[in-house]
Amino acid sequence: MPLLFMAGLQTVMAQKVVLHMADNQKFECNVSKLDSITFVDAVADDSDIHEYVDLGLPSGTLWATCNVGASKPEEYGDYFAWGETEPKTTYNWSTYKYCKGSGTTMTKYCTDSYYGTVDNKTELEPSDDAATVNWGSDWQMPSYEQCMELYNSSYTTTIWTTQTGVYGIRITSKSNGNSIFLPAANCRYGTNFQNASMGKYWSRSLWSSDATNAFDLFFYSDGINFTSSSRDLGQSVRPVRVKDVQTVAVASITLNQTGLSIGLGKTSQISAIVLPENATNKKVVWASSNDSIATVDQTGNVTAVAGGTCTITCSATDGSGVKAGLKVTVIEYYEYVDLGLPSGTLWATCNVGA
Repeated sequence: MPLLFMAGLQTVMAQKVVLHMADNQKFECNVSKLDSITFVDAVADDSDIHEYVDLGLPSGTLWATCNVGASKPEEYGDYFAWGETEPKTTYNWSTYKYCKGSGTTMTKYCTDSYYGTVDNKTELEPSDDAATVNWGSDWQMPSYEQCMELYNSSYTTTIWTTQTGVYGIRITSKSNGNSIFLPAANCRYGTNFQNASMGKYWSRSLWSSDATNAFDLFFYSDGINFTSSSRDLGQSVRPVRVKDVQTVAVASITLNQTGLSIGLGKTSQISAIVLPENATNKKVVWASSNDSIATVDQTGNVTAVAGGTCTITCSATDGSGVKAGLKVTVIEYYEYVDLGLPSGTLWATCNVGA
């Protein structure tokens, strides 16, 4: 207070105010242009104190570098039951916030009366999101689609590794080389920590077929997957945020054919209409359910390889999860020539094996 008082007296005769920063920079301001000085509590809103990484993902999702409750990437951080925003000592149905002591007495986030009171809520509200409550309104737990996008091999590579002696996975962007590290924090059940050779991270999305479970990101030394876990387990949370840009998600994909029959060795072009017209990212990827039957390149060009059926799928890359598909039937026939012979015999154009 004395320092500020003296500064106030000195400015009476001063023509400008000079701010001397800790990094030796200084900023000057004419007193005649200064209306007021306001001191703001630096921790009133801590949304921007948490670091994140831009992995160049189509959705624009930015992934935090640390778990909630951690101060560096290798720390496990706090554990939360799904939909709860504070860590606790015991994780089971008897202590779970949104049930009456069992997995069939849900009081919130329930889509089937067998499991409790139906409200058809399938995404955590901000007040029940551990990332939002603990880090601020710019942050949230990732959705199912954001988790799927994170380890989509079209956008990232993953490797099981150690970082400062801690096991986990490093996920690296294919587009810009940036990466994040997820420690193998596994989960907590009851009062116990489970095997730390695996990682389990909550999403904010309810499991589609069982209201007692929620989607989670699951990984171990042999790979990474997206599964579900019982909501009463304690698991880590890695927050996400979205770039400060207005994005328009893909709403639908329509193919120019509903089905395709094609001869062995032949090719056929499939095209896709992506709507709405103003979608931010209209890029799609093509895939075949069985490359031994028919292949498809990234322009939608289908090539028949062997007799049989498969499905060609066209998927949006913006994280919306929108896709369209069609059934392809490869007909195994060979060319022949009608020589107008009396017997009606048709002769093949090639030898067997040619």
